[in-house]
Amino acid sequence: MKFWMQTSRGKQFDYGEPYDLDLTIEDIARPLSYLPRFSGHANFHLTVAEHSLVVSKWCEPYGALVSLHALLHDAHEAFTGDMPGPFKAYIAHEYGVDISQIQATYQVNILAALNVPLLDDLRDVEL
Repeated sequence: MKFWMQTSRGKQFDYGEPYDLDLTIEDIARPLSYLPRFSGHANFHLTVAEHSLVVSKWCEPYGALVSLHALLHDAHEAFTGDMPGPFKAYIAHEYGVDISQIQATYQVNILAALNVPLLDDLRDVEL
């Protein structure tokens, strides 16, 4: 384990091996409740957790699983922070590193750790 951070519960999140994670919802909710959206550049205080609650509420008409995924859609940001999209695009363009793909890997493994089933197909969901 070379690149890791400790959660508030004392567990380790290994950036290089984000598999078989020993995480709880508290490991996600606590940091997201402190983390500002838009790197703090909003005209009002908004955390990633607050944003996630709003998105989840919007998705309630599409079912409980879709709403749960909406609630957790930024769970990976508990470990990567809320990086602005233009910054991620710049890193991809200039350095060939797709941070979004790394975040997607973390996201899938976080959902597995929380026993949240993946959404197989959203083509049937009318948004």
